[in-house]
Amino acid sequence: MQQPVQLVRGQDNRIVEALLIDLTQSHLDAFDTLWRPLLQRIEAEDKIWDWVVKKRISLSSDNFESFAIEYEGVAQGLLAIETQWHRSWVTPQQQLVYVEAIASAPWNRTRIQQPPAFRGVGTLLLNFARRRSLQLGYG
Repeated sequence: MQQPVQLVRGQDNRIVEALLIDLTQSHLDAFDTLWRPLLQRIEAEDKIWDWVVKKRISLSSDNFESFAIEYEGVAQGLLAIETQWHRSWVTPQQQLVYVEAIASAPWNRTRIQQPPAFRGVGTLLLNFARRRSLQLGYG
């Protein structure tokens, strides 16, 4: 899967083209080598997340999927979703896509960098999860 998305660069609010793609080994490596040290420094909750396991699950199970937003070869956000087991609390018979994990790169977080490198990464990932739910016919 490869889908163009638009990110807003933090320094000048310029829109740049990025890609929403399947999570790859290079994204997993980036999380461990680039992201994790910065997340540990600010004691971010997601510093301990194991994206390797999330990817392994998505490869071995039809109901899990994992994605990344990438700009110029660098992962800017990561997403893991579950597509079959969850239902709406409002309408219990209605299936939905469940966001298992979502993360924006540390340099896109105002706690680490002002201005962030890119704005709206998390919003793009959540909107994709919503669109994925619609694609699956869940409404």
